Amino acid sequence: MNKKLRITLMIGMLLILVDLMLSILLKNTYPLPITDMDWINAARQSPFMLLYHLDGLNLIIAWVFAAFFYLLKNMNARFSRLFVFYVVGLLYMTIMNRAYLVWGLAQFTVFDDANLLALIHQGRHDGWWTLPGFLMQNLSFLYLAYTFIQNKTTRVLGILGCLGFSLLSIYLILIRFLSLNPMMMGMTAIGGIIALVFYGRLIKHLQSHSL
Repeated sequence: MNKKLRITLMIGMLLILVDLMLSILLKNTYPLPITDMDWINAARQSPFMLLYHLDGLNLIIAWVFAAFFYLLKNMNARFSRLFVFYVVGLLYMTIMNRAYLVWGLAQFTVFDDANLLALIHQGRHDGWWTLPGFLMQNLSFLYLAYTFIQNKTTRVLGILGCLGFSLLSIYLILIRFLSLNPMMMGMTAIGGIIALVFYGRLIKHLQSHSL
């Protein structure tokens, strides 16, 4: 792996880590166990602040990744496809979330606490739309660890970390089964099957290569 590619990956991973840390500190991006009033108080600043209280930094990260497209000429074809796959997944999640919120906010003529709370609850129950984006991002990281990391210890740690993050994402989506939304249940089931098949092939490969 050449020096430019290593630097690109390190910057990307650092940005994702910063995104996660800020999200936890600000309690505004990932589905953390916070109260509804935390969301309401944030939304009181402006109803459109909700657009940034779900996944505000994800779009920035996607564009930073896209800024490194000039390196594609120095990457092999498989990594180029992986890179595009990840960015598309990230943009998909961001655009879908924002489109949903813009649509939801457009339904209200009065931005009171009850309407904002209803929109937040509806978004939690209908969160199935983010599943394809989750899978695209998680599978791209798994493929990265699976294919491009040569050091065996680093590869195993990377795969375990990606598996943990992927399973956490799927678990957070599975929680929404309580809403009994048929489309959401179908999307989650399809995503779960894809993930299980991929993990099974990954484990089989690791066993055959004695990692």
